[in-house]
Amino acid sequence: MKLDFSGKACPIPVIETKKALLNLDLNEILEIIVDNEAAKENITRLLKNLNQEFENDGFTFKLQKSKINEAKSESKKQEGIFLKSQKVGDGELGAMLLVGFLTAVKERNIQKVVLINDAIFIACDENHPAFNALKTLADDGVEILCCANCLNYFSQSPKIGRSSNAVEIIGTLFDTNMVTL
Repeated sequence: MKLDFSGKACPIPVIETKKALLNLDLNEILEIIVDNEAAKENITRLLKNLNQEFENDGFTFKLQKSKINEAKSESKKQEGIFLKSQKVGDGELGAMLLVGFLTAVKERNIQKVVLINDAIFIACDENHPAFNALKTLADDGVEILCCANCLNYFSQSPKIGRSSNAVEIIGTLFDTNMVTL
């Protein structure tokens, strides 16, 4: 089976790849073609999470389906923060509150921060008021996930954390005790 996702935006390549894998017979061959770095990274993470061995030649993946074993999360639910704005509330106060919350949350030993919409600027702009608080969390091992579509929309690249996709973000929101700020 061959899947060509050229010109397809997140999360289509990941969703359709997972569907195809689940419907393939064991040992059947799958070829996946993508045309952008975000899709390449997302497909790579999906295949690794499903314990599929694959070859990657640039933007083309080839694999022979093996038994799918999705990685299971730890028995204790992780904690995290979900941000969909650069501020917590309005104006200058909202920006100050965000810095305060990101600094204070260090005491909770959270594992993940998910950034969507314009919240991605916190991870992309070194001059953002909350950049250093987020960087401190990342330096302490907190995983920072930035929405790939949001990064593309604003033509940004994260300086902290990594690009993620809708499937991974939804999974994280459901599998993690998330607090939305």
